Amino acid sequence: MLVKKMKIGLIVISILFLGIVSATTLSQWPLTLNGSASNINSNVNAGDFIAGSEINGNVGEGVIIGNFAITSAGASATNWPTGALDSNSYYQISVSPKTGFNLNINSINFGQSRNNNGIKNYDVQWSKFADFSSPTTIAMVNVPLDDQGHIGDINGLNISVNNGETLYIRLFGYNANNLNGVWSIYKTAPNNGGINDTLSIGGSVTTITPPEPQPSLEDRVAVLEGKVTDLENKVDGLENRTTTLEKIVEKIVNIISNLPKGLIPTWFD
Repeated sequence: MLVKKMKIGLIVISILFLGIVSATTLSQWPLTLNGSASNINSNVNAGDFIAGSEINGNVGEGVIIGNFAITSAGASATNWPTGALDSNSYYQISVSPKTGFNLNINSINFGQSRNNNGIKNYDVQWSKFADFSSPTTIAMVNVPLDDQGHIGDINGLNISVNNGETLYIRLFGYNANNLNGVWSIYKTAPNNGGINDTLSIGGSVTTITPPEPQPSLEDRVAVLEGKVTDLENKVDGLENRTTTLEKIVEKIVNIISNLPKGLIPTWFD
């Protein structure tokens, strides 16, 4: 009995373990050399880390790439809005499933920091449109007013990205002390803030079951012709049986008709 209970316990633990490891890293952005993605799942496409048109990489160090710079902290930029969120002031990453697969996004992981003139708030949004129309907000964060690194992980998501779709994720910084304020998304550790939380997207990949192939018009016509031929054969068979039955009836009538007169039923008169 004890052995049986132990086996059941092991099965339950195995099921729980499988449930835990079913999710995986779909893509990472190390932000150590450029905005390219790495550690990409074999069934996933990942876009480069990019920045919006209203921010810039003039942060006093690092290598400028587009509208941000790769610095000692990671991806950094200035010129964040001193007021409300600006739709052109953001960092962006994107993922899409390769043909024949669907994705489910359950986490976005990153570390972030500001300098003393940096942002006080950031929002995280997603959209499935390249122009980022109809976005959905998944985080609105009040940034600690220090120059330390902080983890910004977002868990418990359930975003489906189907075959043919692309998920765009933007991090909008705003309410900066001034336009010279720097906001950084941390790079892969080791880094200057001690945050080991590489920018990444986690989730699961599922294979699409292909639909049954639809027959062509020619195939459908051929099937219909076969059914018509089969019906004709059945009709012919029925006609043959009817003819045979008629001949049998005719023979019976002839036999009865040739019986002696006293034996012929009156209905033959």
